[in-house]
Formats: sequence, structure tokens, C-alpha cells
Amino acid sequence: MALFVTNVPADMAANEGLRSLTGTHVSTRSGGLIQLVDKAGNQQFITGTFTYAADGKLTGGSIDAIDASQAFSITGLDVSVAEYEAALATSGGFGLRIALFAGDDTLLGSTSGDRLLGFDGDDFVEGGFGPDDLNGNRGRDTVDGGYGDDTIHGGRDDDRVDGGAGNDVATGSLGRDLVLGGDGHDFVYGGQGDDMVRGGDGDDFVSGDIGTDGLYGDLGADTFFFASGSGGDSIEDFNPAEGDRIAIARFVNGTAIDEAADLLVRTRLHPDGQVVDLGQGNSILIRNLPGGEVSADLFLIV
Repeated sequence: MALFVTNVPADMAANEGLRSLTGTHVSTRSGGLIQLVDKAGNQQFITGTFTYAADGKLTGGSIDAIDASQAFSITGLDVSVAEYEAALATSGGFGLRIALFAGDDTLLGSTSGDRLLGFDGDDFVEGGFGPDDLNGNRGRDTVDGGYGDDTIHGGRDDDRVDGGAGNDVATGSLGRDLVLGGDGHDFVYGGQGDDMVRGGDGDDFVSGDIGTDGLYGDLGADTFFFASGSGGDSIEDFNPAEGDRIAIARFVNGTAIDEAADLLVRTRLHPDGQVVDLGQGNSILIRNLPGGEVSADLFLIV
């Protein structure tokens, strides 16, 4: 079993004072800090000036502040005693969390905005409702934003990242990732590696970042963005009739590209569509786009 601890407010009227702390025991104490834990797992941290007897029992003092929290238990974690003790001795708390979540874990969010970090292992991380901050970290992870406007990172290794419903920012980060925007107006990035990036429904911002990436806008008026070092990418479903456009960073890869017309002279016919040369070995294959449909109106310089 492990514990998640989240902050909860404590509201006491000024004239009430602190009458009693029933059903609790002192779990730890250090100088001016006392931690109390009741049978339900609720915790309170009390700071102030205290006096103790020779046997360590609290005998008196004054309280400056009370910090209360609620603890939730999680079952199904398998951690060896050796791993636990090693992490506890050297971590200051952070390494202990890594040891607890070193396997293949399932982390599920709540109806509020959550911050979930997968650590090691092939994890399933889902945000639930609310604006979540999710990261699969190490391992081949599946990270799903659920509902809400989320910020999602696949982390290291080959991950599946899905923004879900809402206006999300989804990034594959390292590895060969599948990045899905889901419903809403999303910003989706492949990160480093050869990725597949899909905007989903809605008007999305789609970027492969670094690597040889396959890009899909799906439904909606989507913007495909390319900066220096983007690699050899392909746009698989470019649809000007839906409002899709291609945005290029000004002077990309050290070229003289300064306006949309400069891209026309760098575009050539390819058996699978049109190829735009972005310099220094970087290019865009616009799949299934006939030569007669290439115009400066399709490009944006940013």
C-alpha cells in the first residue's frame, strides 16, 4: 500500500481555538513540527514552539500554524523491502516515490485538475475530468488526458499520447510516439524521434518536431508547423478545402525563405504528391496534392 497526500483546507473560527485533537496520535515530531495521523489516515502538521518531557511526550507550548491533509490509500503495489529502505535512506522522499511506482502502474485522475507522473515501467495514466498535467516518464506508456484542457507528455521511450476531449497540448517527447489530439482545438507535437501525430477533430496545430514524422490534421482547419531541423516529414491528409495550411519558420534552416512565394520555387512534383525543400536535408511531402493545386495561399511564414 502507498499513500497519496493532497492538501485540504482547515477552517476554524477565531473565537473557537483548537479545543481538541481526538482520535489521533503523534506519528513524528522534529523540533517545532508535529505530525498527527488519525485512524482514517488524515494528517495534520502543526508548527509552533513546543516543550517535551525526557521520554519524548509533548508537555506544552504554543501553536503557530496547522497544515491539514487527506491521505488516500492505493493497493496492488509490489515493492521489496530492500528497495523501500534504500530509497527512503537516500531520497528525501522523491526517490521513494520512484521506487513505489517503478513497475507497470495505472494512475487515474479525479474530477479536478490532477498532476500525475508515471516514473519507470509501462504505465497507463489517465487524467479524468479537469485540466490535468500528465507525464508518462520512462517506459512505453499510454497517457490519456480524458476530459478537460490538458498538458500531456509521453516522456521517454515509445509512448501513446491522447489528449482526449478538450483543448489540449500533447507532446510525445522522446521515442517513436503516437500522439493524438482528440476532440477540440489542440496543439500536438511529436517531439524527438520518428512519430505519428494526429490532430483529431477540431482546428489543430500539428508539428512533428524532430525526426521523420507522419502528420495528420484529421477534421477541421489545421495548421502544420515546420521549424529548423524538422527532418523529412509527410502530411498525409492535407486538405486546403477544409482550411488546412502549412506554416514555415522564417529563414528556416538558414535559407532565404521570407515569404510564401519563396516556397513555390522549392516545391517539386513527387510520385506521391508534392515535396517542399526546406534546406539542409529537411523536407515536407504533401501527399496526394496535385501540382495544379500548389499556390502561395497554402503557406504561412511565421
